[in-house]
Amino acid sequence: MKKAVMVVGLSLVPMMAAAESRTAIEVLAGSATHQISYASFSHKLGSDTSMGLRLAFHANDRFAVELGYTDYGKVTDTYYDAGDRIDESAEATSINLGVKGVYPMSEQFGLVGRIGFAMWDFKYLEEDEYFGNSSFSKSGTDLYLGFGFEYRVTRDFHLGLDYNYVSMDLGSSVSYDVGSFALYAGMSF
Repeated sequence: MKKAVMVVGLSLVPMMAAAESRTAIEVLAGSATHQISYASFSHKLGSDTSMGLRLAFHANDRFAVELGYTDYGKVTDTYYDAGDRIDESAEATSINLGVKGVYPMSEQFGLVGRIGFAMWDFKYLEEDEYFGNSSFSKSGTDLYLGFGFEYRVTRDFHLGLDYNYVSMDLGSSVSYDVGSFALYAGMSF
C-alpha cells in the first residue's frame, strides 16, 4: 500500500511542475470523535481536540495535491465489567497524502472534496483493577475521505471548515474510526 501511495504522489509531480502552481500551508484545529468497531457492535470512546498541518500544491484553483499531518488527540473511557473498573485510552495520528478538488460556488466560496491515503499510528492502553494493564499499538495505511467549504478572503489567504474520516483496519474484524471536524486557515505563496 505504501508503494502505491509513493507511485501516485510521484506521478503527479510533472503535472504540478508544468502548471502555474501555488503552494499553500494550512493550520487545522477541531474536534475528533473516536470509535472502535467490532464485527457485531461499535463503541464510541469519546472526542478530543484535533490539530493538524497541511501543505497543498495547487495545479490550479480547482485541484491540489496535499500532504498533511493530523493529531486526532487522546480519548479516555471508564467502564465496569463484573464490578472491575476498567480505564481505557486511545490515541491516533496520521500522515495524509491525497488530492483536493474544489467546486466553485462563487469567486470566493467553494465546496471541497478530499480523498487519499492516511498512514496512521494507533495506541491503546487498558488498565484493569483485577487483570492488570494491557496495551496495543499498530500502524497502517488506509483510505481517508473528506468534504467541506472554503472561503477565499484574498488571493493569498483562505479559511475553511471540513470533515475528514478514516477507518483504521486493526485486523481481526476490528477497526478504529476517527471523524474530525476542523476549522482551518491557509496562506498561499
